Amino acid sequence: MVSKASGSDIVNLSSRYATQAILGATGKNIPIRFLENIALVESKFGQHPNTFNGKADKGIWQFTSKGLAETKLNKPNLKKAREAIAEEWGIDWSKVKRSDLDTPLYSALAAGLFILSRIKEDIPENDYVAQGRLW
Repeated sequence: MVSKASGSDIVNLSSRYATQAILGATGKNIPIRFLENIALVESKFGQHPNTFNGKADKGIWQFTSKGLAETKLNKPNLKKAREAIAEEWGIDWSKVKRSDLDTPLYSALAAGLFILSRIKEDIPENDYVAQGRLW
């Protein structure tokens, strides 16, 4: 995937990659639809004019520096997921910068890791209230 790619197909593919990596590494299921809904609300699947301007939030999932920092915390499940990401895509998450979040895969992985850092159990697929509280 290329930097600043957008659209529902890009979001769907990026969301699938992120959720599969996290599930495989940790056994925690983050519904694909959850990531897709976030992308829709935050940036209209990356098609909002401010998605990639870098002024405040970054990328399709609209990350702040604070949110990115949370994905790098030393929590067991985050560590497992980051190891899986490194193995699958060769991404050393400790070196990921906010500017990398213009690439949809990086942005989806960041969203997945951010959610993983906050969940204690699986998220029900259609529990939008619980999903909203997490995000």
